[in-house]
This record gives sequence, structure tokens and C-alpha cells, in this order.
Amino acid sequence: MVRRDAKEEKWNAGTHFFGMILAFAGLVWMGLLVRESWPSVPALACVVYASLLVLMYMMSTLSHSFAEENKLRRFRALDQASIFLLITGTYTPLSVHFWNTFAANSLLLIMWAISISGFVAKVFFSHRVNRVSVIGFVALGWMPIVGLPFHEHWPVQAMLWVLVGGIVYSLGTIFLLNDQKAKWCHPAWHLSVIAASAIHFGAVVKFVAMEL
Repeated sequence: MVRRDAKEEKWNAGTHFFGMILAFAGLVWMGLLVRESWPSVPALACVVYASLLVLMYMMSTLSHSFAEENKLRRFRALDQASIFLLITGTYTPLSVHFWNTFAANSLLLIMWAISISGFVAKVFFSHRVNRVSVIGFVALGWMPIVGLPFHEHWPVQAMLWVLVGGIVYSLGTIFLLNDQKAKWCHPAWHLSVIAASAIHFGAVVKFVAMEL
């Protein structure tokens, strides 16, 4: 199991604890925004997405909060597993709100199948816990690009917000890939996650939750 400097780990835990607090506040806000249209599918998708954001930050915080081997490994697996769910969870509110075609729904189902499979592999089989599948996460995150021919119903601004958030996430993986080579790369990765997830959260709020 890869271990990092204790001071750096405090920053790793602290940055995503801060992210968790923001995400929890966002979940409450999201619930208030969609309460009048509950339990429509887009409203449910918004709340599920915001809940998964809280889960991801919580698991990330815990994965950097323990030194004991078993706990460290367990929470690291949950951390990586929650990323699979968040990637598709982020895309879901926008998809169900703007698309209602067989092709779009099929793409969404495929993404959820991959995410759930990744979650199960990490949690129950500890698959590659010590070696994060960055390429797999990035590929899943950019998978909606396959649906570009069906994006005519998306507002251009919504597409731009999602695109910018995806770029920030992708650029942040440079820090993640080098966190064993250079100090403080992992906290930098965490900050890029906060920035990217804030952009995507803004997109879901502005173009879905506030429109319900």
C-alpha cells in the first residue's frame, strides 16, 4: 500500500473534507431547488448526483485519514469506487433532462453498467487499489462525447460548462499521475477535483435544477 508524507496526507484529507462540506451544502440546496418537481426523474437524478458528490468527498477524506493498513486499503477502495459512480452520476441529470431518445438512454445505461461494474470490482475484489485506473476514469468521463450527434437539445452554454469541467478534471490527472514522483502533487489533484466538480455542479444547478 502506497503511503505518503504525514503532513501531505493532512492536506489531502483537509482539502477534500472542505470539499465534502461544500458538497453537503450543495446537496441541501439541490434538494430545495427540486422539491416542487419531486419525484420527477430529473429531480431524482439531481439529488442522486449531489449525494454521490458527498459520498466521493467523504470516501476520499477517509482514505487519507487512517494509517492502519486494513482501514487504509478499505477506504482507498471505496474512494476509487465512488469515482466511478460520480462520473456517470454527474452526467445523468443533464442526460435525462435534455435527451429522451433511445440512443441517449442506451448510452446512459452503458455508462451506468460500467460504473457499477467498476464499483463492484473495487469494493468487493479490491481491483487495482494500489494502481488507480486513471485512463479508465478519463475514458468513462469523456464517453458522452460519443453522444455528440444527439446534443442538439442541449443549450450551448450547458455543453461548454460540462466541457470546461471535464478539461479541468483531465488536466488535474497530470498531478495524480505524478504524485509519487513529486511532493504536493496529490493535494494539487484534490484542488483540481474541487474546481472541476464545482463547475459541473453549477451546470446541473443552472441548466437542470433551476429549470424544473
